[in-house]
Amino acid sequence: MVTQKVPVPLNKDKTMQIIKDLSLWPYHVPDGADVIEAINIQERNKISFWDAMIVNSAKACGCGVIWSEDLTHGQIYEGVKVLNPLSQT
Repeated sequence: MVTQKVPVPLNKDKTMQIIKDLSLWPYHVPDGADVIEAINIQERNKISFWDAMIVNSAKACGCGVIWSEDLTHGQIYEGVKVLNPLSQT
């Protein structure tokens, strides 16, 4: 817990504010149609099913970028660009 079990705990008020801020972020809850679309994305892009689920959710949320160490840096999948936070290019 960030208020107790980390080297530098956060106070309760700061923790609650972070949770409130995060609750405003858009999110995607995949359904059966999303699983089928992920299978299609997997086949079109030759990526893993789980990466295809991430791409599909990013696309559904209108994200322009995915930050990933696993997918190819600079590649665009289904209109979503991948950036590797550890890449030097």
